[in-house]
Amino acid sequence: MINIEVMNRTEALDFASAYHGKPVGLISISTPGQNYTRYLSTTPSVQILHLSFHDVDEPSPDYIHFTTHHAARIADFIVRLRLSGVDHFIVHCDAGQSRSAGITQAICESLGMGLDSITSNRALTPNMLCYRKTLYAFQSIYRAIGIYIIRKTTSLTLEKIGSFCNLTRERVRQILKEFPHHNRALADYIDRLYEQGAPMHDILCDIDRVFPGFQNIVSIQQLA
Repeated sequence: MINIEVMNRTEALDFASAYHGKPVGLISISTPGQNYTRYLSTTPSVQILHLSFHDVDEPSPDYIHFTTHHAARIADFIVRLRLSGVDHFIVHCDAGQSRSAGITQAICESLGMGLDSITSNRALTPNMLCYRKTLYAFQSIYRAIGIYIIRKTTSLTLEKIGSFCNLTRERVRQILKEFPHHNRALADYIDRLYEQGAPMHDILCDIDRVFPGFQNIVSIQQLA
């Protein structure tokens, strides 16, 4: 069972300094220009992704805002650790209320998890810029997974795949070219399943087991 927690900086620091159990993925968000007295370091038990941006809901030239690059790093971090068996994740920012809540909400939604822990907590005010961009990053990866599996296991043309996914033939070709390089671990994982003789439907189900909610976001079962 996947577990995702929202914490403030102090809670995350205390957790990481004392934890020595099964591997945990921790997304650590700091504020640019802020001087912190304590910092998080990766250990065998706590794998950390460090990000730094201001808590703003809209892009602004006066601040370092959350970007598609930040979101892509988050999605890739979650995907990589899920493939290695990690099922416990923590997202923290300074107060543990806005940036971390927005990112956590998007991760939960992308993994098909309930949102009660976010929506029912009045202390949390999810940053919608973080939420939207993180959700889109997962959707992009999931769509790339689907296209990669379909093209690898069927004889469908790029035109037909693109038509179903509302993409141009050129965009499908670009995704097929970029996906193995940007998500090497995930591409290798799919390749191993295919080499073992698994049909597309079984590969989709296996991916959906690792990333619950995958097939809800990318409805490609009809092409099986």
